[in-house]
Amino acid sequence: MKRTGFVLLLALVWAGAAVRAEIEGGVADDPRGRQAARAIEEGVRTSEDRLRILETARLEARRWGLSNIAEGPVQAARVPGNAWVNLGPSSANFEKNGVTYNKVDSGRPRTILVHPTNPDVVYLATSGGGVWKTFDATTAIDATNGPHWMPITETLGSLSIGAIAMSPGNPDSLLLGLGDPFDVQVPGFFHSDDGGATWQGPVVLSGTYPGFLPLTATSVREIAYDATGDVVLAATDVGLFRSVEGGVGTGWSLLDVDVAHNPQIFWSVARVGEQVWVATSQDGIDGSGKVWRSVDDGASWAKIGGFSDVSRMTVAASPGDLGDAATARVYILAENGARTAQKDVFRSDDGGQTWSSLAVNSSRAPVNPNADQSDLDVMHGQAFYNQMIAVDPQNHDRLLVGGNLCLVRSLDGGVTWAVMADWLPQFVSMGDDTYVHADYHAAAISYAGGSMRFYAGTDGGIFRGTDVFTAANGNAHFEDRMDIPVLEEQVTDEQAAKVRRVCDAARIAQRRYERDRAENRHAPFRRHPEQDQPVGRLGVAQRAAPVQRGAHVVVLALQPREPLPLLRAGQLGLGRLAQAQVIQDVPALDRVPAARRPERSAARSSAAAAAVAAVRTRRSPMRGRSSSGMLPLSSIVR
Repeated sequence: MKRTGFVLLLALVWAGAAVRAEIEGGVADDPRGRQAARAIEEGVRTSEDRLRILETARLEARRWGLSNIAEGPVQAARVPGNAWVNLGPSSANFEKNGVTYNKVDSGRPRTILVHPTNPDVVYLATSGGGVWKTFDATTAIDATNGPHWMPITETLGSLSIGAIAMSPGNPDSLLLGLGDPFDVQVPGFFHSDDGGATWQGPVVLSGTYPGFLPLTATSVREIAYDATGDVVLAATDVGLFRSVEGGVGTGWSLLDVDVAHNPQIFWSVARVGEQVWVATSQDGIDGSGKVWRSVDDGASWAKIGGFSDVSRMTVAASPGDLGDAATARVYILAENGARTAQKDVFRSDDGGQTWSSLAVNSSRAPVNPNADQSDLDVMHGQAFYNQMIAVDPQNHDRLLVGGNLCLVRSLDGGVTWAVMADWLPQFVSMGDDTYVHADYHAAAISYAGGSMRFYAGTDGGIFRGTDVFTAANGNAHFEDRMDIPVLEEQVTDEQAAKVRRVCDAARIAQRRYERDRAENRHAPFRRHPEQDQPVGRLGVAQRAAPVQRGAHVVVLALQPREPLPLLRAGQLGLGRLAQAQVIQDVPALDRVPAARRPERSAARSSAAAAAVAAVRTRRSPMRGRSSSGMLPLSSIVR
């Protein structure tokens, strides 16, 4: 078989295996199953399809005059005039999981960046909500106050972020790669020289391996600079790309590192010191994990032996050892080859030349085990998904590993470990302040301003701690309310009235559905397999799908001449969905169901008919729109 289209083949095989696992095991909320379901529902998109979607969304942003430039250093992109109303939700301040936790959760981060000298400046890149920036990250947090966040990537065409990095020579110089590895993949690489106020791009990272068709990266997993800021490496889903121009422009090359010329799926890359780098990949043919080392700033690479029965791996180099690569401490957190558990944490004391096992897996236990973390398999069965490892910049013996349910700490280079955070601390006799949401993906340790701050990025958003290295075992304190005041805007009386009318209509629709359900007169919601249509610009990427109830279609947002119902079917309910965003031209609605209104305009009837037809024919006149496609809410059809 000719070795072409390997990415498509692997995606289909992986999707099928994941669906079988979902059916046979009955696993709930499995990220692998989630991606497989998406592939089955929408089909596997080519990189060309994804690029067309991105460009369509960027055109929409330009058509509506969006800009990231406003008053102040960085402000949220705004449509001119009274176009958008920030209705929220601005917080998710409780959750139920056996008991009610009054904790704040948001969405899954990909990268957390802290300014090297100003601890108040923090960037948060999220998997489906774009990049956010705050200028008061260290502000005190209470029930109503905390850091203020602003979105800075509203014009890029996609809110699916893969990675972001900061130049060592200029903290306002940023590189951004699109494409979350687990949900929405999209091509695109951008750079900013003003702290995210404006962006240039997209550049498409693409290249060819001998014997394969050209490949385009649709997920950037990690970006790393050398000491000068000139050499940049980007780990992507189709390989490792290198730039010698600071990552700016189109001068990127795809590195063919494997002697057999097999494509590599790179997950992680880190500079160890001087011109020495370590990177990890999975073979694009058999999925096996590999470790690579370069001594010439990434121009050439050698495979490091001694790693077997591994797949996805994450590298953590000690920032304090960059001055001497020969003695630099490096760690690798690894998933096993069967992709069912944590394989180990490996350690190198010579800049990645040789490695030893620390037996950080099910063979050993933490010093304070509990029901959630009885051994040191921290990632559990989701090791392919939740991987986080971070090293203290001032002491390479202090490191943190985050996985599925818990965060563990070592103060002696990986010899002993203690559980420091838990998703459900009440059930395992840990303090309430040890709460950090499950599934770790990102971390940052900063000493900017003279004080240590640790940031964790999980499926529940961003969390902050200051004593993770100094607290007694199992007694660290974390703040979950980092993202309460997400965005503040002034709302006029007229805008508020529009908001109330839309919410009233949605509540009426919800009550009607509940009444019909109680009387057994409803038809189940039927989802229309539409493209990703994130609704709104507050950074909450949402599945958008028309929902049909019997012969009725509830339209919460549509574009004139191209009506398409947009809502999250069966997840938040119509009432909550309507509170996501409201835009201009909202009609004056009576607070009664449409069926009770005596007349309906011809235009509205026509829009309703078109919307119903769009659902019934299972097509969309707006296929490919993304989060920056701002849609005027010109009517609500029922």
